[in-house]
Amino acid sequence: MTGNVIKFPKRRRPKNVTLEAAASPATVTQLPRPRAAMLDREFRAKFDELDESGRQYINGYMQALLDQRGLQ
Repeated sequence: MTGNVIKFPKRRRPKNVTLEAAASPATVTQLPRPRAAMLDREFRAKFDELDESGRQYINGYMQALLDQRGLQ
């Protein structure tokens, strides 16, 4: 009986990185989150700057997002 031989690719290592440096965890910096009310005001201000076709586009986009959310 002959079996199929499966060869897995070898793991590649960067040339100039030591094993310790490759295994060290990443540094995560927490950024302050803006308050939701500020986002609402900023969105409303940008929305109000749009012309009529821009407003219709954003309204359609937002409606599509709401429709997708309802399907889940």
